[in-house]
Amino acid sequence: NPRICVRTGPEHPKQMGQKLADIVSEGVRNLAPIEGEPVLANQQLWNLVRTRKSKSEKDRPGGRIGDTIETEIQVLRAGDLGVICLPGELFSEYAAMLRKVSPLPQTAVVSLGNDYIGYLPTDEALAQGAYEAEHCPADAIENALMETAGRALAGVSS
Repeated sequence: NPRICVRTGPEHPKQMGQKLADIVSEGVRNLAPIEGEPVLANQQLWNLVRTRKSKSEKDRPGGRIGDTIETEIQVLRAGDLGVICLPGELFSEYAAMLRKVSPLPQTAVVSLGNDYIGYLPTDEALAQGAYEAEHCPADAIENALMETAGRALAGVSS
């Protein structure tokens, strides 16, 4: 949550950066080649109705309340690794949620994958308001995102 960093000064971001560096360092030590399995791909169409007014997208197709936003979620799989690409600026909590529901041993989550429909906050963050909520396309987006992402992931689990 970036607002925590602002309130606590420079020490909190420095600690978070060190924790991230430790995780990356550990991950690099565990890298291994992927066996020559075929690469699989799946896309799941995601149509959602705009329920929130966006100041920056009002003249764009899908930018008015009641408009349908047509986008998609894509998944690529190579061996045990899946890469899921979502069409907006994703809140970090989704990475943990998507890895938990993924049928694949390793899942990387990519924000801003092939489209931009606005911020994609969790329902909790949306209720807190702030800038991101002003640029989120719909209320209660969390369930719709997770259901669509789950179908996309299931499409490469064979």
